This record gives sequence, structure tokens and C-alpha cells, in this order.
Amino acid sequence: LKAKGIEDVINAVAIVQKDIANFQLDAVGTWYTKEFENKCIQLVKEKKLTITFHKPKFGVEKFLMFSTAEVFIFVPNKPEGHPWVIVEAMAAGLPIITTDQGTITESVIDGINGFIVEKENPQGIADKIKVLVNDPELRKSMGEQSRKIYLKNFTEEKMVENLSNVLNQVISNASA
Repeated sequence: LKAKGIEDVINAVAIVQKDIANFQLDAVGTWYTKEFENKCIQLVKEKKLTITFHKPKFGVEKFLMFSTAEVFIFVPNKPEGHPWVIVEAMAAGLPIITTDQGTITESVIDGINGFIVEKENPQGIADKIKVLVNDPELRKSMGEQSRKIYLKNFTEEKMVENLSNVLNQVISNASA
């Protein structure tokens, strides 16, 4: 979807590939319209970028995509809730490049498990990609932090526990 920032990512890859020739991007998801898909594919062809577009992945296929990735990029430019794909990337132990939309910054902490960039800013995205590509130790450290944050806050057990605590608090306040 255009609102998920794919055009910004394509333009960022064009910037990155000027300095890092072997950089490649795998983009996974559904196209909103055929017109937008054609526009993005044409942009990739014109700029001669190494971007592969994949249909949506589910189950094992999705986790295989995460397991072969080194960085996760999700840069929505419209309001988001708490995107589940961010939680999945954290569970996979990936450093994340994203924007400050919705509650994303409750999971991605700038400089700790990823980077928060301005929306609609391909140069900012490219700069953070380059940092992570050129610094394997930082990439590893941020990925480890993502996994720790996931285990602390987003496992099924933690989410049930947190929901239970909130419901008990609401019930307690309602009967007080």
C-alpha cells in the first residue's frame, strides 16, 4: 500500500545502491491497485534497482522471509495502530527502520532496537540502512534488543497477562 511507504523505500534503495552495490531488498505484501504496482515496478526498472516484490507470505513462508532478512523496514506515512508486522520482526530478532506512526515507538526504541525516521524521507531511510549494513555489530545488537523487547512484552503469555491486568483493574475501579 502507498500508505505503508513502499515508494519511499524504493527511493531509499536507489540512494543506498549508489554506495553499496550488492544491496538488495525483498518487499512482501499486497498491492493496493494494479496502477500503483505498475508505477513501483517501473520505478525499480528505471533506476535499475535490485528489489524483488513478493506476494504476501503466511505461516512458514513468512517466517522464512524473516529468518533470511538482516534488517526490517516498515515506514508507514499514515496513522497506524500497533502493526503486528513490527512484533513479528522483533520476534525474529531484526533491527527495525520505521516511522513514528501510531504506537510503533512503544516497540521500536530509536537507537536501541532500530531507528525511527521521518515519514516520507527516503534520504533518512537510506542513511539508516547504510548505518546498519556497514555496522554488523550494531545490526546484531539491535536485533538482540528487538528479541528481548518482544520476549518481555509481546509473547502470547505476556499479552494475556497484560490484558488480564487491565481487565482486573477496570473491574476493580468499576466496583469501587
